[in-house]
Amino acid sequence: QQQHQSVVVVVVVVVVVVVIVVVVVVVVNRIIFVLKETVCVTALDCQQKSF
Repeated sequence: QQQHQSVVVVVVVVVVVVVIVVVVVVVVNRIIFVLKETVCVTALDCQQKSF
C-alpha cells in the first residue's frame, strides 16, 4: 500500500513538472514571437517582407 502511494506521488510530480515545462516553453516562444513582431514593425526591411 505505502509503496503504491509513493509511486502515485512520483507520477503526479512528473506530470506536474512536464506540464510546467511545456507551459514555460509555450510562453517563452510566444514572448519571443511578440518581440520579433515588435522589432519587425520598427524595421523597414521586415515590414516589406510581412506585407
